[in-house]
Amino acid sequence: MRRSCCSIPLSPCYPIIPLIPIVLSLCYPILSLCYPTAHRDALRTRRSCCSIPLSLCYPYGVIPLLSHIIPMLSLCCFPPAPLAAQRTRRSCCSIPLSLCYPIIPLIPMVLSLCYPYAVIPCYPMLSQCYPIIPMLLSHIIPMLSLLSHSPSGCSADEEELLLYGASGAPCSPAREEPRGRSCPERESESPDPTHWCLVAREGGSLEIYHLPEWRLVFLVKNFPMGQRVLVDSSFGHPVPGAAASEPGRQGELPMVKELLLVGLGHRRARPYLLAHVDQELLIYEAFSHDSQLGQNNLKVRFKKVPHNIHFRERKPKGSRKKPDAGEELGGPRPRLARFRPFQDIYGYSGVFICGPCPHWLLVTSRGALRLHPMSIDGAVDSFAPFHNVNCPKGFLYFNRQGELRISVLPACLSYDAPWPVRKIPLRCTPHYVVYHLESKVYAVATSVINSCTRIPRMTGEEKEFESIERDDRYVHPQQEAFSIQLISPVSWETIPNTRIDLDEWEHVTCMKTVSLRSEETVSGLKGYVAVGTCLMQGEEVTCRGRILILDIIEVVPEPGLPLTKNKFKVLYEKEQKGPVTALCHCAGYLVSAIGQKIFLWSLKDHDLTGMAFIDTQLYIHRMISVKNFILAADLMKSISLLRYQEESKTLSLVSRDAKPLEVYSVDFMVDSTQLGFLVSDRDQNLLVYMYLPEAKESLGGLRLLRRADFHVGSRVNVFWRTRCRGGGERRGSAWDQRHVTWFGTDTSPPSCDTRHVTPIPCDTHPMNVLDGELLGRFLLLSTMERGELAKKIGTTPEIILDDLLEIDRVTAHF
Repeated sequence: MRRSCCSIPLSPCYPIIPLIPIVLSLCYPILSLCYPTAHRDALRTRRSCCSIPLSLCYPYGVIPLLSHIIPMLSLCCFPPAPLAAQRTRRSCCSIPLSLCYPIIPLIPMVLSLCYPYAVIPCYPMLSQCYPIIPMLLSHIIPMLSLLSHSPSGCSADEEELLLYGASGAPCSPAREEPRGRSCPERESESPDPTHWCLVAREGGSLEIYHLPEWRLVFLVKNFPMGQRVLVDSSFGHPVPGAAASEPGRQGELPMVKELLLVGLGHRRARPYLLAHVDQELLIYEAFSHDSQLGQNNLKVRFKKVPHNIHFRERKPKGSRKKPDAGEELGGPRPRLARFRPFQDIYGYSGVFICGPCPHWLLVTSRGALRLHPMSIDGAVDSFAPFHNVNCPKGFLYFNRQGELRISVLPACLSYDAPWPVRKIPLRCTPHYVVYHLESKVYAVATSVINSCTRIPRMTGEEKEFESIERDDRYVHPQQEAFSIQLISPVSWETIPNTRIDLDEWEHVTCMKTVSLRSEETVSGLKGYVAVGTCLMQGEEVTCRGRILILDIIEVVPEPGLPLTKNKFKVLYEKEQKGPVTALCHCAGYLVSAIGQKIFLWSLKDHDLTGMAFIDTQLYIHRMISVKNFILAADLMKSISLLRYQEESKTLSLVSRDAKPLEVYSVDFMVDSTQLGFLVSDRDQNLLVYMYLPEAKESLGGLRLLRRADFHVGSRVNVFWRTRCRGGGERRGSAWDQRHVTWFGTDTSPPSCDTRHVTPIPCDTHPMNVLDGELLGRFLLLSTMERGELAKKIGTTPEIILDDLLEIDRVTAHF
């Protein structure tokens, strides 16, 4: 199976260079090989021949060349040299390497080659994958560290111990087993690993070879097309040369630039295949499949994994890229590897993906694939793990400006989630959290569970409390005790002496930061924390509520407590005629909903003065505002749009939805000059309403028109809006006038496969709103399917991909 083999002596020597200052970094050594005459002549005839970085996996190394030559190096085992020979040459030893030229087709040309991998043979699939490079380095690094302590060199016995190890000593330290249990025989002898190598060719085929005999065990045709499932097609192609693609289609296929097969997850038992194809990233996960094609074939298949990582870069029209320094000198720019596997960066293992949108790819012990972007420093060109005393289990990377950053992952965050998560222990149940912009602190409304030991009773017009006297075995009812406190975002600790305890039986029903008119600021508006409460004491007692307006002031901090510089100051607290169910601000005034009535207040001299009011439907529980418009959500009667006219000091109804709807939450959808109303209901739907007075169906603007609706599958109980991030230069001004509306659910949404889509009748003319999740599935299609779909709608796949890329970037949350 080998075309030619030769033995090459690899001589590591210790050069005489100063050891002080300490060497921080070294470049990869250059390995010079003497090729046979025919191959050496072929290298001379091609000036563009350069080698791709050496792929290593102990004891094999593969050097792919652009001249269609793939030499393989293998480390040969040899007996220990005598001590007399070691005394004569202490600083230099000879390690034989075997250079082989495997019998694989040289045409089509090899475009990319993955690291060889070691696989435990007792698993039929590619499980237990692990790179062996750290094992080889673990033997070399202790040798160098011990030699550095003795400038005059080591003795012959020490050198023999370093090079060949102690006689009869095991290669790795044995694990201590309990005396009462005997280790099974199959665990004492580890099976010999098998080695595999992935080859991507210019014709579009992906081949997996078994080393060292280079036997073809897996073949995929038209791999760059991005098929959903990679199926083995090696059966019927005993000779690898028969797997070449048609010459006519080579120009139509995208080019494979890089490959990586890596084992992730628990014990690295889940193989993932990463491929950089043209301007796209393909991620495949291997799964076991017995195709009954042959005994020597791999019993696996690969399924495509959805992701949102984009390699495409939008280039503005008319701009020409300046040639690099390497291109000006006439030499090609070296190809940089984008896939950088790492082990144990603060306990995480995975792959760092370099490029314009760098990402972390992690598979933790739970088994879920996590993708986290790292856009804090822009594009990343190079990445490597780094472990030091001052930077334990960290990493290094170069950004596009050529700056070297030495970094670590935050220890307080957990990355085993769709978003990085940090849990803050409160020892209580949080209900509302708001951010105060002026003081840069958070106000949180929390509650704890206490036992109820007395019951309120009404005797005429007076209220009395009756104590509950029961024996010790009686289980008392539970009631919540609410409080409001401040949390500092610096240390995420509660600020001492800022806790405000509410009365017994009093519940917090709403809490928001409102901007009210004030003469203390230049802008005329000041931020306050407004709290609405409800006092529930049973059926016999009339339900009341309170409005609290809190100001966060700065004071002299207490000695040794720097967080105590912020405190609450109660500006207003008075009882209302009913429960306060919703709060917001409009044109510098406070808007409150008490049952079905909506009041507008003016804060002056620490007191609220009524400005206007209006009666609505049944029970208002959500209110939001923009400029002088107020959107109110009723518990059973859908939504209403109100307007406040400051000239006449009137609060009037503009339009409302005539159909009954159990509303959960509401918010605005801002799209340049258009304003929509987003509503979530009890049936787990999202509805979009618009105010269109010119439409015939709106009856002159008296009714809000429903423009879109779709089923989410979970109850949406909260919305919030953020600005769109700056898009490309071509549409930078258009995105500045748009907002992104986010929503949160009470439970995690179900899988997309379990959702049912009901066809809409043709006479309803559905339009205006597209399902972004459905459009995102365009990335899962193959290249051929994308072309067919784009042709049907009169566009090209490149235009659709550019639009999806821009939408993903302007809606990025990190």
